[in-house]
Amino acid sequence: MQHKRGSRDLQDNFAPDSPSIQKFLDKPSPSTSTYKRDILSYRSNFHRIFVNRDLRLDKIKWIGFDMDYTLASYNSPAYESLTYDLITEQLIKMGYPHQLSSMSYDPEFPVRGIYFDKVLGHLIKVDSFGSIVRCLHGRRTLTKQEISELYPSFTVPTQDIEKRYWPLPTLFNLPEACLYANLIDYFFNRDEKRLLRQSREDVSFEGSGPTITNLFQDVRLAMDHVHLTGLLKERTLADKEKYIKRTPDTAVLLDRLQKAGIKAFLLTNSEFYYTHAVMSYLLEGHGDGVSLNKSWRDFFTVIIVSAGKPSFFSQGTTLREVDIITGNLMISKIEKFNQGHVYQGGSIGLFNSLTGIKGNEVLYVGDHIYADIIKSKKIHAWRTLLVIPELEKELNVWQECTALVQQLRKLEWMKAEVFRNLTSEDTQPPDTTDIRKHKKVVVERIDHSYNSYFGSLFSSGSKNTWFASQVMRYADLYSYDYLNLLNYPLFYHFTAQYQNMPHVQEEK
Repeated sequence: MQHKRGSRDLQDNFAPDSPSIQKFLDKPSPSTSTYKRDILSYRSNFHRIFVNRDLRLDKIKWIGFDMDYTLASYNSPAYESLTYDLITEQLIKMGYPHQLSSMSYDPEFPVRGIYFDKVLGHLIKVDSFGSIVRCLHGRRTLTKQEISELYPSFTVPTQDIEKRYWPLPTLFNLPEACLYANLIDYFFNRDEKRLLRQSREDVSFEGSGPTITNLFQDVRLAMDHVHLTGLLKERTLADKEKYIKRTPDTAVLLDRLQKAGIKAFLLTNSEFYYTHAVMSYLLEGHGDGVSLNKSWRDFFTVIIVSAGKPSFFSQGTTLREVDIITGNLMISKIEKFNQGHVYQGGSIGLFNSLTGIKGNEVLYVGDHIYADIIKSKKIHAWRTLLVIPELEKELNVWQECTALVQQLRKLEWMKAEVFRNLTSEDTQPPDTTDIRKHKKVVVERIDHSYNSYFGSLFSSGSKNTWFASQVMRYADLYSYDYLNLLNYPLFYHFTAQYQNMPHVQEEK
């Protein structure tokens, strides 16, 4: 058997009693980055799990999974288009014009991790410090001058998030973001109409129609109707092949976890009827033979539906067992979790008590940066793996933009160079106009390669976005697909790249 580069050879050469380790450390090297490239070269980026914090899989005793957009990966853009159409239908029932049905979901428009200004109606992208890097009114990008007039500080104040600036951090928010833009274009930008700023508290437009605040409230009501009444789930289950991706690798992964002695649990906000239908579709009857005679419930040590995350990670709700035949709740005291049984609600405290686990023994895999990752990590020290499906496209574009990225770095170096050796004695600032103009063009070309309106999910030029900062802070690991766990042994040591502070200069 031919081993992958960097695996068995290193194990043989660097045995505990071998002097090879010290020889390797004593050997001169061109730069630390050379080792980074060599270590990572044997596994494709598309097969990798990326590491923010060190994590040893051999220390993990439980791996938990969310269902929606994690174990159950929805086909895009078909699923988002379905959601968009159902919300639009509900808005029309609420009195909105029938012409809205001609405005469809545009998969090339929205990204998550942006904000909707409930007062002015703008979709705003910010960097990791909250500074505005993109601002759109409908599909029209505001100029820097327009942004400065409306947002003098060029920031989204943290204290105003949710109160005024509505976050759109999840994949479920993509149809919502597209709908806001379409509604703004229809009511405010159509026939060259322009927004009239009556005050910072209320916005209207020329002619009759909803205010921005009304529009936001109505969209949220329509979304709640589509999600809470089960309308979206009903339509999804009616055509599972169209909307839900199915792969035998899901069963293969869960089977390998069981055989390795790692306990898997399912923690989802979806109801039992929907969870049962989706998981049966994903796991039963295929999976390279591992699931031919198994129920989907056999793959999990604990199953919790209607968990109510993120509330589950704080006060939670009453824990009840679900009758898997009728779907009704059973009124009985729960003293332990039984494999193959299904439970509803509960809390993190009760979960820990009944399983006896410690926070750092759990790896939780989910797609929701807030409900799945931040709360479980920040409050209870669960280790986390964030699933980011958009990362697959981002990796492709990054490879295509390598030359542009190098140009950007050269321009930043050139700008720094013109200030080199200047002190407080100097009174004439250098002219950086041309450098800044070139940099603006390069940044726009890079951003446009990712998304014509908002650029990359993770960056704008050389700046990280707010979404990227949250990923780096709260996700120990991240990947575009949880199935990339199959590419690693279950005793693997995930190691983060060493990151210097600005005052620490890497050897050239």
